[in-house]
Amino acid sequence: MPYVSWKESYSIGIPEADADHQYLFELINGLHEADDRMAGQIPLQPPSTSLKR
Repeated sequence: MPYVSWKESYSIGIPEADADHQYLFELINGLHEADDRMAGQIPLQPPSTSLKR
């Protein structure tokens, strides 16, 4: 189950920006899922390479 879910009401009407915002939601959900799986095992590294696309 996603930690945060994109809703159409979040759309600002600019397709490129909306796609970037949806991608940020995916990253947040991925980090949350990784944190759940690895809780206390290893420190998370910032996803800096994922944000540079």
